[in-house]
Amino acid sequence: MDQKSKTAFGKPLPYYFLWLILPGLSFLFLYLFRRKPEWAELYARELFPKIVFLPRHLVRLFPISLLAVLILLGGATLLFFLFRLLYRLIKGLDRRVLGRHFLIVLIVFVSVITPLYYLNFGYTYHRLSLPDNLGLSLESSSKEDLYRASLWISEELKPLSFEVKRDETGLFVPSLSNQQIYREAGLAYANIAEISDNPFIKKFVYHGPVRVKPMPEPLSYLWSYTGITGIYFPFLVESTVNSHVRPDERLATVLHELAHSYGFAREEEANFFSFYAGIHHPDMDFRYAAWLHAYIHVSNALYKEDKNLHNDLWESLPQGVQADLRARNIYWDRFEGKVQEVSTQINDFYLKSNGQSSGVKSYGEVVDLILAYYKEESGFR
Repeated sequence: MDQKSKTAFGKPLPYYFLWLILPGLSFLFLYLFRRKPEWAELYARELFPKIVFLPRHLVRLFPISLLAVLILLGGATLLFFLFRLLYRLIKGLDRRVLGRHFLIVLIVFVSVITPLYYLNFGYTYHRLSLPDNLGLSLESSSKEDLYRASLWISEELKPLSFEVKRDETGLFVPSLSNQQIYREAGLAYANIAEISDNPFIKKFVYHGPVRVKPMPEPLSYLWSYTGITGIYFPFLVESTVNSHVRPDERLATVLHELAHSYGFAREEEANFFSFYAGIHHPDMDFRYAAWLHAYIHVSNALYKEDKNLHNDLWESLPQGVQADLRARNIYWDRFEGKVQEVSTQINDFYLKSNGQSSGVKSYGEVVDLILAYYKEESGFR
């Protein structure tokens, strides 16, 4: 082989294109799963828990967020290579050689992360819908439906709002420590698998313990500028939450990210499991946070239909609930800006590219699932 036809990595350049077989196979299965959701469902039920089992348990051994470590080390490594590249350009290294280096690194990088992403998470976007799995009937709902569901949620909230711990300003503070929150969250899914009469929840939701990690405080503060409260990072099989947000939102987010780690990728479905697992949690902090989060989604939908009904319901809420809802709004008002707009656009593109046609609006589509659950539980039709 002519040495000129080889790269500096010791192999002919066409050799590295063989790596593209891996993403090619990944996209082939994506094509099949998009057209056969029942195949994706079989994957999510049977293969996904086995694929992530070992990395999930390895990640649990580390008390700190590996994503935070990756961000810090990755940022430092990127800066190092950028300065190194500039230095080599200044020194006059052949740009064609640098171009080949970059192309090889790009090929290998794409070839590794593509199957990792889809095997560890991406395919679960295309499983059967949660209503199909749970046997819930989604129907068009009127403003009366929204009002009844909002009233139902508010009635559950009221007694809890007087039982949970509050600070001197009247705002909710968890009685659990931060470490207890991240540890006790996993019990929610083990609990519903035990107590639920639904065969799907009983058998296919809980796949063993998961350790949710808090993003360190300085990074969490900066993270709030994106408007994001948590992330499931499939390349590490790790769920990380923003530790700087209001505690009630953090509790709901922990349960939301756990749903992702159990193979429920769609945002409205993760939100529903955050609600469902939360209201059945043995600890009242989680129950309060779950009902409060549900109230926000359903009452916001009611507000769009009938502001007067919404305002009447608001006036009936205890002062503690009103204070917590105001505190959330005040918190997020501080972080509005261009960064959040760009972050929302990126998240919207990401969700749509994974088959969620509503994009970031899909978070609010949990309302339909909550209404269906409410009708099922109350017998109201």
